Amino acid sequence: MFNTVDAAALAAQFATLEVSASRERYNERTDRIDDQRVGLGSLKTALSSFESSLAAIRDDSSPLLSSSAIISNPSFFEVEVGENALETSYEIFSQQLAQRHTIANTTTAVDGAGNSISGSSLLPEFGIISIALNDANGSSRTDIDGAPIDPLTVDLASDLPPSSTLKDLVDFINSSSANPGVTLSLVNSNGQLSLMTSSQISGEDANLLNSFTEDGLDPDPAANDWLQSLFSMNNSSQLAAPQNAIMKLGNELTGLTLESETNTFENVFDDVSITLKQAMSSGDETVELVVAADKSATRSKLNNIVESYNSLMDNFDFLLASGGEESERGSLADFAAVKSMKRQISNQFRSEYSGSTLFSVGLEIDSTGEMLINSSRFDQTYEQTPDIFDAILKADNGLLDQVDEIVSSFTGITGSVQSKLDYTQQQLDLIDQKLLNLDNQYERQYQRYLQQFTSLNAVIDQMNSTSGLFAF
Repeated sequence: MFNTVDAAALAAQFATLEVSASRERYNERTDRIDDQRVGLGSLKTALSSFESSLAAIRDDSSPLLSSSAIISNPSFFEVEVGENALETSYEIFSQQLAQRHTIANTTTAVDGAGNSISGSSLLPEFGIISIALNDANGSSRTDIDGAPIDPLTVDLASDLPPSSTLKDLVDFINSSSANPGVTLSLVNSNGQLSLMTSSQISGEDANLLNSFTEDGLDPDPAANDWLQSLFSMNNSSQLAAPQNAIMKLGNELTGLTLESETNTFENVFDDVSITLKQAMSSGDETVELVVAADKSATRSKLNNIVESYNSLMDNFDFLLASGGEESERGSLADFAAVKSMKRQISNQFRSEYSGSTLFSVGLEIDSTGEMLINSSRFDQTYEQTPDIFDAILKADNGLLDQVDEIVSSFTGITGSVQSKLDYTQQQLDLIDQKLLNLDNQYERQYQRYLQQFTSLNAVIDQMNSTSGLFAF
C-alpha cells in the first residue's frame, strides 16, 4: 500500500519557496525606505525648528545690541527701555500719582409713593441731563485732532422710552457713543443711594461737570428734586481730585519737574519711558536710574543661535552616521543631497558678512563641528565694535537672511526634503504593487502544485486499488 500526500500543505510549501526570496527582498527594501522616511521627517522637523528659531531673532525689531534699566528701588518706578536708548544715569523722585476725577452724589429723598430712591425708581418724563469733561480752565476737552469733545446731553422726554428707571438712565449714559469719557455707578449704603461718577481719563484736564435741568414742561418739578440732587455739582462730594502725575529729575526740592496726565512718562530720555507706581514721601531718598548696554541680553540672543545650530547639526550627524561595529548606520547615510544640505548650512555660518565672520566676533565652530561662544573675542567685540553683531546677523542679506533662504529651499512644499519624501513614497507604492503581483504569483504556483499533488494522490489511489487485486 502507498500513502497519499497532503496536497494542500505541499502545494503551499512549494509555492512559498517560489516567492520567498523575492518577498524577503521586498520586505527588506520596505523597512529600509520606511526608516528613510522617518529620517526625512525628523530632518524636516529639525530644519523647520531651526528656521523658526532664527526667524524669531531676525524678525525681532530690536537689535542684538540692547539696553536695560537698573533701578535702585523698583517699588516706585517701572522703566521700559527701547532699542534706541542711550546710556544714561539719573536720580528721580516720584512726587505724585495721576488721579481720575471721581465724585459722589447722595440722596435721601423718597419718590411720590414714599419709597426710598433706588435704581428701580421711575424717571420723570421731562428734564435734561448733561455730562461733561472739561480741562483745568473750564473749557471742553479736545480730541486728538483738536476738536472739542461735546458734553453728553440726555433728554428724558425723547432719548429714553416711557417708564425708564434710574438704572436705565445710568446704563444709557455708560453705553452711549457720545459719552465724553465717564463711568456712572449706583451705590446703596444704609438706605441711602449714591451716584458715583468717575472720569475714565486721569489728569487735571479731565474735570467732571454734571447737571440736571428742568425743561419747564413738568407739571410737578419739585417731585424731581431727587434727580437734581444726584446730578448737581453743588451736592457732590469729591472722592478723588483730578491731578497729573509729577516726577522730579533730580532731588525733590531742586529737580526738574515733569508732569503727565497718566502715570507713564513717554520718552523721558531717548526711547526710555518711566511709569510711576506709587508716590514717595517728602524727604525720601531719590531713586537712581541707570540705563546701560546689556551685554548678557546680547549674549543670550547669540546663545540661542548657537543652541539652534548645534541641535540641527546633531540631527544631521545622527541621520548621516556611517555606522560601525558599535553604532548603527544612519537612515540617510546614503543620501548625498542631505550631506550637501548640512555642508551648505555649515558653510554659511563660516562665511564673511559686512567684512567680518562669526569667528572674529566670538562665535566659532570647533574641530568637532560644534558651535560655541569664545568669551574673550565676544567681550572684545562688544566693547570695541558692538554694532557688528547686527551687521553680520540681521542686516539685509546678512547671515540670518542667507540661512533662511537656503533652509526654505529644503523645507518648502517643493523643497528637496519634501521631494525626497515624495520619491520614497513612490518607491513604497511600487513595492506594494510588486508584493501584490507576488501574491498573485504565489496563488498561481499554489494552484499548479495543488493540481499536481492532487493528481499524484489519484495515481496512488489507483495503484493501491490495483495492487489489491493481487493480494492473497
